[in-house]
Amino acid sequence: MASNGHARRARLVAEPVAGAASPPRLADACRNALLTRIAQGRGRIGRFDDSRAIADFDSPLRALNAALRLQYDLADANRDLPAPRRFLYRVGVGFEDAAALCARAEPGRACVDDGVLAAAAGRLDFDSVDLGPLRPGAPARAHAVSGALTGRVFRYRPWSTPGRRRASLVLAGALIAAAVAGLAAGRRRGAP
Repeated sequence: MASNGHARRARLVAEPVAGAASPPRLADACRNALLTRIAQGRGRIGRFDDSRAIADFDSPLRALNAALRLQYDLADANRDLPAPRRFLYRVGVGFEDAAALCARAEPGRACVDDGVLAAAAGRLDFDSVDLGPLRPGAPARAHAVSGALTGRVFRYRPWSTPGRRRASLVLAGALIAAAVAGLAAGRRRGAP
């Protein structure tokens, strides 16, 4: 959470890494996969062209989920192709310097900062590897994330803890009870 009580926005930066002989149809399919994953995560596109895509998300979980699902899509699209024909994206997801994270990511992979990693821990199913400081001397660290290639399912679970589920059920029950009581009181007043 940010100091003002609102969730922090995460940014996703994706740069294409095309093989020398990537078919144009494959490039179009991969761009469409990226747009689809951004839209599914409710991201807002700030830039989208042949050299870079930038999207902002209300939640780091949604941004990371989009990146992980994109990994799966790209692996599937490039499955039977030799390296010179593949079309991949390197993706960075972070609160502050997603472009630097993108530069650290390997083609077809994603890289996140400490904040995104902490926000997603236990909420999304992924593996991470600490890559060290984002920049020399900087306290922020970069982490390579993956998991799509292992066949795992990634889901955004905003109400994943039992306490939150219980609280939402209690609130829903209270609202229903209040509505029923209001209807019953209205009928008693309007009866002859």
